[in-house]
Amino acid sequence: MRRDSKPRLIACLATALLAAACVANPPPPAKTDRTAKASVRAEPDTKVERPARPLPAAEKLDKDLVMAPFARDARGCVMYRMQSKNRPGLNAVFYRTRAGDFSTIEEEAACT
Repeated sequence: MRRDSKPRLIACLATALLAAACVANPPPPAKTDRTAKASVRAEPDTKVERPARPLPAAEKLDKDLVMAPFARDARGCVMYRMQSKNRPGLNAVFYRTRAGDFSTIEEEAACT
């Protein structure tokens, strides 16, 4: 073997090893718009549908506290979130009851 052929042989072997590694471990496929799924934030075991009917207006509870509707569940009940600019609101899903109050218990919801 000639002295000047060793670096060439090493370069060929290195290229072959790199090519084999790329074939053995291909990169994951890139997500396209069709394969990417949009996530909808919801409480566990609550199926959220985008409203077919319009949502009611937000209801003011205090000067800076508002119950804002954000979606309807599978039964068509409006789901509300508590929002405030000056203080933290409770991060939970609320439903309107028959008495007109708000409750976090789904079974008490008065669906309209």
